[in-house]
Amino acid sequence: MSYFYPDEINITNETLELQYPSNEINKRHIEKKMNTVANSKKNTFKPIEVEGDYIASPNTFYQLTLPNKEPNLYYSKLKPTGFSARYLSLYGLIHDNIADVTDNDSSIVGELVIEHRPKTAVNLRMFTCYLLQQKDGEPNDLDNFVAFFRNEDKKPKELTFDLNNLIGKQKNCIHYTSEYDHVFLFTKPIPINTTTADFIKNNLTSETTLFEKSAISGVNMIEFGTTEQKKKEKTANTEDESPIESFIGSLFGNSTKEGNQNMDDIYIDCQPVDESDETETAVISSIMNTSDSKKKQSIDFYKMVNNFFMFILIIVVCRMAIPTIYKVAILNNIIRWRQDSDEYKKYIRLADYLILFLVGVYILHYFRIGMTKEGKGIFTVFFMLIAAVSVFGYSIIQLKKRDPDYMTIMKDGFPEKIEYEENEKINVGFVEFIKFPFIAYGNALKASFFALWLTMFIIYSIFLKLLKISDKKFWVKEFLLFNTTVLSPFIYLCIKGSA
Repeated sequence: MSYFYPDEINITNETLELQYPSNEINKRHIEKKMNTVANSKKNTFKPIEVEGDYIASPNTFYQLTLPNKEPNLYYSKLKPTGFSARYLSLYGLIHDNIADVTDNDSSIVGELVIEHRPKTAVNLRMFTCYLLQQKDGEPNDLDNFVAFFRNEDKKPKELTFDLNNLIGKQKNCIHYTSEYDHVFLFTKPIPINTTTADFIKNNLTSETTLFEKSAISGVNMIEFGTTEQKKKEKTANTEDESPIESFIGSLFGNSTKEGNQNMDDIYIDCQPVDESDETETAVISSIMNTSDSKKKQSIDFYKMVNNFFMFILIIVVCRMAIPTIYKVAILNNIIRWRQDSDEYKKYIRLADYLILFLVGVYILHYFRIGMTKEGKGIFTVFFMLIAAVSVFGYSIIQLKKRDPDYMTIMKDGFPEKIEYEENEKINVGFVEFIKFPFIAYGNALKASFFALWLTMFIIYSIFLKLLKISDKKFWVKEFLLFNTTVLSPFIYLCIKGSA
């Protein structure tokens, strides 16, 4: 057995892209297998006869059949470049020969192997291998997967399995060949909890017949996100590469490049060690001339058009809907709530300040989630939508307040007109602003409000169950906050103001 020495392996210039969909898996997709002839074209190892008993060791592993049809792995060196993930296998630690990574770390106990195959060339396979390390923490998708197939009870019948969140952002990978196949060994371990680690150590084999665990030659290293690599990527992009994805559109896409906003996918673009102008031109041209590149350019164009029409839609919605909503929910309720006409402008100003405060809190909150939590890029879209609607809406409302017809409200059958004088100052103290939300909530806390709050929560729960989202606790927590501070109060005020 030869060792891999990551610090001594040469860095290669190849392009590797991984993108996996979220899979709904059933127990019938999972098989318990053994390293026998039935699982491989290779012969089973026959031990030499000796006196005494052999030390018993596990000979089983678990394999999940993935229902993927589209390519999930692209490797620019091979044609065809698209490989679909067919099988996911769970083993004990196979690659215990990585110097200073697995040879001296007893917490790395297992390995996740994903087998990819093209539509043609059946004798060519691509394997991605991920180390599994025992760590304390909340269960992830892999822990849930192991608990799912270990549970003999038929419930739950299905499980959502997201490989992108599980793999995360990798630093580098070792690439080598095993006969006709290619193996990509990622060196950043995936954390697993103690229960999963004990199961792997006690029940799963550390041997595989899928590929050789070492290679004497043909080994190279692919690095992710180094400073030198980013400079070269920037230079290549300036000269020849496809148009940059728009910020909003990229959040809805499945494929991103390593180092960009989304870390769900992996994109590697290095330069050869013995680089020349001819080599660089050939590599870039071969990538740009593929059908995949032309398809991505078309997608970029449609994303740009989609973003343009979304911007137009925001303007139209702000112009048509926001003034009416503001009048029904804010102006009507304040005038009917307060008896003294001298207090109208003061409470309208307090309501404006409260709305701006809530908008600011949600903008920062959603921006933080979108930028820091993996798989939550949609919150960055929420952040941008709220910011855009707030800016347009605020400017339109301030203009409408100068319209006498807009500021005329019916109260007890008589019109109440609110007029703002030129350069009029309305003094609102900080203490009054702090008290205002509690006064407004106290006025709204009735049985009808609680019934509305509960109804919205039930509807959301049904919607969440239909979508079969894995991290339901996160989405329920976010909705509780949003429903309590924005959604239910907003609907309640609209219903009350329109009555």
